[in-house]
Amino acid sequence: MSMNPQEWTPELAEAMREKFTVVKAEPINFEAAFEKHGGEFLKFERIPVERRFSNRPDLHAFILLDKLIPGTNDMVSYSAHDEFFLDIKLDDLEKVITEEQVIDLIRCGVRRSSEYDCLALFT
Repeated sequence: MSMNPQEWTPELAEAMREKFTVVKAEPINFEAAFEKHGGEFLKFERIPVERRFSNRPDLHAFILLDKLIPGTNDMVSYSAHDEFFLDIKLDDLEKVITEEQVIDLIRCGVRRSSEYDCLALFT
């Protein structure tokens, strides 16, 4: 398969649009969803292969977050004590994320830091 989009067939172009398009369903309670699905923490293997943006949990999480909240700054805003803190505004994320996507983030090791009111990952 050519990685040059100008050389893609119409079918391949449509398949790529479907794979990388994020559609928002009903609004969710972000904090409650993280609490409800905490048992999925670090269970990346439960994310169906066809829904993965990467086979690496951290990269999948970063790509998913970038698709939901596109940005131009670094994803990691701060690191300390074996943790990365992410530069994602939770209020904006809550408006676009689905419960399934929250579960995927949890499965990638993303957690909600109540101390700093942000998303974080352990190293």
